[in-house]
Amino acid sequence: MTTARNHHYLPRVYLRGFAANPTAKRPQTRVFDLNEHRAFTTSIANIAVERDFNRIDIEGHKPDSLETGLSQFEGMVGETIRRITLTKAMSEDDRTIVLNLVALIFHRHPSKRAHLDKVLGEVWKDVARIAVETPERWAATVKDANTAGGKPLPAVSYEQMKAFVEEDDFDVHTNREYHIGLEFEAFDDLLHYFFERTWTLFRAAESTGGFVTSDNPVSLGWTKRPGGTPQFPPGLAHQETTLLFPLSREFCLLGEYGGSEQALEVDFQGVATLNANIVRRARRQVYAPHDKFLVSSGKGQLPRFGYQLVT
Repeated sequence: MTTARNHHYLPRVYLRGFAANPTAKRPQTRVFDLNEHRAFTTSIANIAVERDFNRIDIEGHKPDSLETGLSQFEGMVGETIRRITLTKAMSEDDRTIVLNLVALIFHRHPSKRAHLDKVLGEVWKDVARIAVETPERWAATVKDANTAGGKPLPAVSYEQMKAFVEEDDFDVHTNREYHIGLEFEAFDDLLHYFFERTWTLFRAAESTGGFVTSDNPVSLGWTKRPGGTPQFPPGLAHQETTLLFPLSREFCLLGEYGGSEQALEVDFQGVATLNANIVRRARRQVYAPHDKFLVSSGKGQLPRFGYQLVT
């Protein structure tokens, strides 16, 4: 049996909620590519996907064991979204499933993995520079590496290795399994910050065009940036922050610290404002069932239609 290599970092059961034909065997969605300034229609099978994103090459485990395990959770997500759609409310059990989904997407995104890989690469380069500072240090490094049980270092002279490191004409990448381990450690350590927030379930009123999503649907932003401090990104623990997550074309979640949980219906202005925040945090692509959704253009201006994002 062939092992699937294309893995979704946004679950297909989630993407169905933004398809023009969500109950079809091959749901189609409208894609707005903000980099290429074009829009097109494609299957949800072709979006938010990375080759081997969940693959693990570890002895004693099947390469797709993580992908298989996640698919079981995604089945629960599908049932939860359908239940919220029917009841127009989010029960405590639904809340638990949804917040786990939000946290997984937040921590396990290709852009974050690529950024961390670059940071770790620079760290390992610094380690290499320290290792070749003296012949004695390099000899000790080789000895430690070769007795640690891992892959032996190549048999090169100290002079060759020092020249190689100083030329800096190489990149260092961390293996996928290490990244996956860090992602799930962060998920476990920081999940409580999602549950400690108070969540508002927004429902788009009929005829508003509904909500959209993107290739980066979990948005963490400031409600009030701390004064007298340098510019820095918000963190999950900061009290003056919000988490925004479009759950489906009909529902959108906003998480804050303080207040009480509620469910609210929003008109076209509210939908346009929330969509503008979703679009603003997209890495590259926005996904919607159609091209006539509303996006706020700013205070005092009429909202734009979706198709105007790429024209």
